[in-house]
Amino acid sequence: MLKNYPTLLFILQRSVWYFLTFLVAITINFFLPRFGADPIDLIMSKQKGLNDQQARDKEVSYMKEFGLVDLEKTIVTDNGAMLMTKDGAPITFKQLNDKKLLTVNEQKSFWTATIEITDAAALKSSILPILATKTLDGFEMSDTSVWDGDLFGETVKNALTLEELKSLKGITVSMNNKVYSVKANDLNSAFGGPVSTIEGKSPYVVSKNGDLKLFVNGEGHTPVPEAVTVGSAIASASVDVVIADQVLNTIEKRNDIERFEPIRTPLVKQYFKYLWMVLHGDLGTSFVKYPKKVNEIVAQAIPWTLALQFPTIVIGWIVGNLLGALAAYKRGLFDKVLFPCALLMNSIPFFAVGMILVYLFSETFRFFPSSGGYAIDVIPGFTWAFISSAAYFYVLPFFSIFPVFASGQATGMRTMGIYELGTGYVKYAKTLGIKENKILLYIFRNAMLPQLTGLALMLGVMIGGALITEMIFSYPGLGMALLSAAQNNDYPLIQGAALIVSVTVLIANFTVDILIGFFDPRVKAGRTGA
Repeated sequence: MLKNYPTLLFILQRSVWYFLTFLVAITINFFLPRFGADPIDLIMSKQKGLNDQQARDKEVSYMKEFGLVDLEKTIVTDNGAMLMTKDGAPITFKQLNDKKLLTVNEQKSFWTATIEITDAAALKSSILPILATKTLDGFEMSDTSVWDGDLFGETVKNALTLEELKSLKGITVSMNNKVYSVKANDLNSAFGGPVSTIEGKSPYVVSKNGDLKLFVNGEGHTPVPEAVTVGSAIASASVDVVIADQVLNTIEKRNDIERFEPIRTPLVKQYFKYLWMVLHGDLGTSFVKYPKKVNEIVAQAIPWTLALQFPTIVIGWIVGNLLGALAAYKRGLFDKVLFPCALLMNSIPFFAVGMILVYLFSETFRFFPSSGGYAIDVIPGFTWAFISSAAYFYVLPFFSIFPVFASGQATGMRTMGIYELGTGYVKYAKTLGIKENKILLYIFRNAMLPQLTGLALMLGVMIGGALITEMIFSYPGLGMALLSAAQNNDYPLIQGAALIVSVTVLIANFTVDILIGFFDPRVKAGRTGA
């Protein structure tokens, strides 16, 4: 059926191959950091001033955050207490869910959400008639302070029903954790005895037969090899709980000392979790800037890199191709001067041009600053002071890249132009008496195809293509963020930045393949079998 739609078939075939390449890139990105030393060990080796328990807690929090340990979905009360059976075993979410003991408490779930007042007047007009029907201790409807953000106190919360809460206007609600209610009698009946609560950090330990037990730290933070038996029985008729993730531990003996050791997640499970996160746009959490997300760091750096690279590449591509086309067509003195100069400039690395510009225009003549993205006394924002300062700091980084890129494009366009001028179809067109302008149009359109591919590739790698330039000028882009991550073993940030570069290259190549398939008659003829 698709054979009747060759263009659609071509796009689908390319899409499949590029998606497979994307999966390969993710796989390589995931496994490479795991071939060396344990990243958590590297990070913990740099932690100073922590005692044994603090170091262990921090290590466990890192492993939990980065998906390196097995977790059990458990439940905790609203004050952070865990539920346990009379035998000292923790009560998990799965147990309560399987026994159908949990009921969603919608009203309390609503109040644990993030509530933002967007229209105080609308909120006031919708809630005052409701509050007028209720008796509220210590609340005066005429008190204007409640409309400044202090409206949702416990008194008001407890007085409103769920339907009344949902009817309020002028607020936006972002739901967080669901709150569940479970009856105490049902708990005691389901687990064969009184269910107790225990507060504080009590590690879950998986025994040899697979059972879960709660243990406590003994003297010297070694695990007491007996189940927890402390706690108070649930006195209320029901208890409200939320779902939490608990790290699973085993007890191992090292140097005659028993310690809790988190159970590591299998590598395959880590991979599929990483794949799921990436497909949902989550690049993880930075080691060095924990708990800051990689997405946030990258989002702050990419605009600077794009501002530096995009104009440089586009303007350099246009100027370079125009000069190369003129050199191919005019030849003579113009070509003899342009071609050697372009070859020379194209052979100089970006960083060398950058260092020369810094020496001449910053250190010697002091026309421009040598480092940074804007003046230290300027606050970033859409203000003339910031824009003018950023433009002033932009000059040297721009001209350290522009001449090198433009000269490379000029050299490539000249070569392709000369090749097309000597092809058979050009000579045949001349014998037919076709106007020279029309012939030149075909010549340079065909000569532009490789240049278009080069442009797409440069646009694809521009996010990570200015690393050295950003380092020389201390420019606050992704290159500097990636360099800092490499120096500090910040694997999630390295992985995230490298993956973004890989994805942009794949998108750029895919786009070029599709465009060439539409605009290049040779590819179109091959696709249709003409």
